[in-house]
Amino acid sequence: MTTSEAPVGEVTEGSLASVAIQTYDPTKAVEFGQIAKIRSGAIDLVCAVQDSTMQPVDVVARIPKPLKLEREKLAQVYPDLSEKMRLIQTLYVLGYVDAQGLVSHRLPPSAPMIHDLVIPIDHAFVKRFHQGGPGFRVDYMSRLIEDNSIEYPIDFVGALLEKVVTVLDKNEREPFLLQVLDTYQKAVAPRISARMISELVGRLK
Repeated sequence: MTTSEAPVGEVTEGSLASVAIQTYDPTKAVEFGQIAKIRSGAIDLVCAVQDSTMQPVDVVARIPKPLKLEREKLAQVYPDLSEKMRLIQTLYVLGYVDAQGLVSHRLPPSAPMIHDLVIPIDHAFVKRFHQGGPGFRVDYMSRLIEDNSIEYPIDFVGALLEKVVTVLDKNEREPFLLQVLDTYQKAVAPRISARMISELVGRLK
């Protein structure tokens, strides 16, 4: 994955822990579990896509007329279709990078403002966000797996970890996943069972 720092959407509402964004083009949106950053003044929020909802731009016509076309044919017949649809995504805040470039896996000092830009990030950024000293860190995981606002925690955690693992070298994957298990053990009331997290980690090695 590469990025030219071109924004793919912007903030429509947000809090310290969760941000709603509207994408410019639904076909170029950030995927479920993928990490992106939000330019929020002096800091960059680091977030992962938790949910996506497609809506017609014309709120009066809530149910689009059936067209019976495959996506490829649909793009030919209606080249402006992306302008007629609105993709709203919910991003879970994993942490932030401050003005000095220091990484934190805690909640940011302030919520983003409306219209702050959402930028896809490259492999190097994802890796740097998870590096801590000689090894890896995933401090946000203990907060994430205890969060009752996440509707499908195992799917979200699985998608997020899979996106991170794909940017790591083969010899880095096991140390990273061991750190995930260590962080999981520090959670007070995890919503994911120990068996499920163990199976997930085993599948990603």
